[in-house]
Amino acid sequence: MRKFLYISLIALAIFIPSNAVHCQILSSEAEMTLLSCSPGKPLYFHFGHTALRVQDPACILPDGTQMPIDWVFNYGIFDFNTEHFYVKFTKGETDYMLGLETTAGFLYGAACADRHVSFQPLRMDSAQKQQIMDALVLNYQPENRMYRYNFVYDNCATRVWKLIRNATDIQPSEELSGMTWRKAIDYYSGRYTWGKYGISMVFGYEADKEMTVEQSLFLPENLMNYVSDIGITENEDIAPFTPRDGNFATSPELAELILILIIAIFTITDIRKKKFSWGIDVAFFTLFTILGIVISILYFFSSHPFVGSNMNILLLNPLWITGVILLCIKKTRRLPIRFGTWVLLYACIFLVVLRISGQAPHIILALVIAEILRLHILHRAETVESRKCRQNPKVESRKWKA
Repeated sequence: MRKFLYISLIALAIFIPSNAVHCQILSSEAEMTLLSCSPGKPLYFHFGHTALRVQDPACILPDGTQMPIDWVFNYGIFDFNTEHFYVKFTKGETDYMLGLETTAGFLYGAACADRHVSFQPLRMDSAQKQQIMDALVLNYQPENRMYRYNFVYDNCATRVWKLIRNATDIQPSEELSGMTWRKAIDYYSGRYTWGKYGISMVFGYEADKEMTVEQSLFLPENLMNYVSDIGITENEDIAPFTPRDGNFATSPELAELILILIIAIFTITDIRKKKFSWGIDVAFFTLFTILGIVISILYFFSSHPFVGSNMNILLLNPLWITGVILLCIKKTRRLPIRFGTWVLLYACIFLVVLRISGQAPHIILALVIAEILRLHILHRAETVESRKCRQNPKVESRKWKA
């Protein structure tokens, strides 16, 4: 992304004439083309990209002279070096801006990022093209250039679509798309990717509602296909997007499977040796605490869509730190085991609540419940051993070590 961004900014600074914003009157030969970039390797490229190309061999300047233009208006520019960038990103306060660059510069940047660009010339009359051009020039003014980015409601695709819709008087489609927000985002996040794992974990039940066709146009490929379906493009050259999948060998699914296997091995070994290996529980409790902190921060303080309805906060929250403290103190080390059955009951209630809310379960819950089951099983095993000793005093008591 940095490479593509720098190329775009260089093109913006060097190749666009200084009087570009004054080129406001399009000739009858002007053309506008919807550009759709296929997914790229970094996570922020996984969903594709939308931009708008404006070509005119004789754009008219205010003084009456003419100038040929071939520009791309790009609503997808942001800067990693913005002060407190990651804090703002976490809070959902990331600002994007409308960039202006030559088509050659835009295509070169896409090629460097190994991204295919689809072209869809828009079927519009001169007045409609001029209306879009006026809006673009207005948005490109320094005081209007920046906008508060929203991943699903206000992004590069929705901005371009609103310009097209307003100019063509297309009525928003309230028909359901047959796809939920979560499934659509999961698809483009890619199989076996940590990005998909993390995004889905922090999304709540609002992400499991079905999108309308209009809402689904936040995805560049959906917008590309939709403008083609409604017939406002001509002589188009488009190609379907291929999501950037990960590798199962480095996937979160495999990592979680290994962790669950580790929990099972330690549990079986502890029962056989009558030993409580509490260090492994400290590690998992710490992991759940960290994840709980992330989920809680997003839940309470972020304006990102869908994170404020995340029911996972009922099971993954900072309260796991209590278990870490109890395990690290010798006198209280057995308390997490003794409360294991009650925590398991709470987890079962949580699953019922999750089901009622309509939120899709995340695979992280399998790891959490595996750890809770471990505590419950150890508690049951220790209880059975103690009962045997009470019923038959002649049996030598084998007290569990911790």
